Amino acid sequence: MTDADPRAELKVDRLPDLPDGREVWERLGHKAGNPFSTWEWASTWWRHFGDGREQHVLGLRAADRDLVAVLPLYVASRRPLRVLRLAGHGPADQLGPVCLPERRAAVFAALPGVLSELGDWDVCMLERLGTEGGRPDLAGGMTTRIESSPTIGIETTEWDEHLASKSSNFRSQTRRWERRLKREQELRFRLASDPERLGEDMDTFLRLHHER
Repeated sequence: MTDADPRAELKVDRLPDLPDGREVWERLGHKAGNPFSTWEWASTWWRHFGDGREQHVLGLRAADRDLVAVLPLYVASRRPLRVLRLAGHGPADQLGPVCLPERRAAVFAALPGVLSELGDWDVCMLERLGTEGGRPDLAGGMTTRIESSPTIGIETTEWDEHLASKSSNFRSQTRRWERRLKREQELRFRLASDPERLGEDMDTFLRLHHER
């Protein structure tokens, strides 16, 4: 696929509403490299904040029917204007179409045509769009606010290795706060590797993130 005329090559499908549709976009969400693009995040958020609202979960497919992107929209309000927003907004730090980083520019360029086909809306608010690997301005909308992203790029799965790549001041501050949390709040870490506990873990993560 090329970026020259992505609308000619991307076809739009309706995908199952949340919390269904796991098998459709789970693989793509995990490869996107963003936890807020996963089905796990979107379905957990929907259970807490979106249940009962009208959804428009759209899939963008290439000519070979391969799923290129997922656009999880819902109707946030109906009066005085019919407003579409991305499922997961608010507590999420980075949203946007669920797609591989190298596909983002083409997907953003296709959004005006996709939204035009959808119709029956007045305002579409796409918030906290990360710019890495894509060009949100290609969507043709109006930028109302720009802020620094709170996300941190981590190149290793080992915490000590990550700290070793930082300055001595950063390491000192991090260790100091870690010791204080353990002492005063009984802080403990556990890897969320049990599929049976994933729903509970995501609920806890969402609650703590919201309280922050």
